[in-house]
Order: sequence, then structure tokens, then C-alpha cells
Amino acid sequence: MRVDLWRAAHWWTSTLVLVVVLMGLVGCRAASEAERQAVYVIQPGSAARLAKGEAVSMLPSPITLNLGKADMLVIQNDDSEPVVIEGIKLAPGQRATQRFYTPGTFELVCAGAGHSETVRIIVEPASK
Repeated sequence: MRVDLWRAAHWWTSTLVLVVVLMGLVGCRAASEAERQAVYVIQPGSAARLAKGEAVSMLPSPITLNLGKADMLVIQNDDSEPVVIEGIKLAPGQRATQRFYTPGTFELVCAGAGHSETVRIIVEPASK
């Protein structure tokens, strides 16, 4: 009877160790994917500066991404006013992500607080 209990305990312990190791590997994979994000932030106070008549660029242009690095475009709205990017309203504190699967040049229209600008996205092909 004791041998059976020991074997059951050993099996459960081995299973638990395997699950913990696999979870660690998944965590490492998520961290490496996070390194491939190209994050651009709409700065706090952008809408207020636009309302005062200041020239404000919400996002840089061009933004260059690389397919070989599996770059993902991330736009974070840290301003107090919503922003519309290609017809999608991005509320304060929200972020939008876009992965590109083909090389080329793309244009996004970014608008907010009576301001509109076109941001050029250059997606470079993967290196051979």
C-alpha cells in the first residue's frame, strides 16, 4: 500500500514539475514577442496643445517595421481626448495593435481634436 502511495505522489510531483516548466517556457516566449513591438505613444496634452493652435504631430512619419523581426505596430493613446485612427476610435488609455504580413508602404490617417495627419508605415521585407 505504501509503495502505491509513493508512486502516486511521485507521479503527481513529476506532473506538477512538468506543468511549471511548460508555463515558464510560455512566459519566455511572451517576453520575446513583447520585444518585437514598435510602440508609439500619443503624448498627454496633445489635444490641449492643438486647441491652443500649436503645431503637434501625434505620431512620427514614417514608421519603419521589419517583417523578418515580426514587428507589430502598437499605438497607445496617453492623451485625455480620443483619437481616431483609420476610423477606429481610440479612447484615452487604450492601445491599438496591427501586425503586417506583406512588405510595402501603407498610410494611416490619425485624427483628433480638430487635427488630422497621415502617417506613413514602411514595412520592410525579411532579410534573406
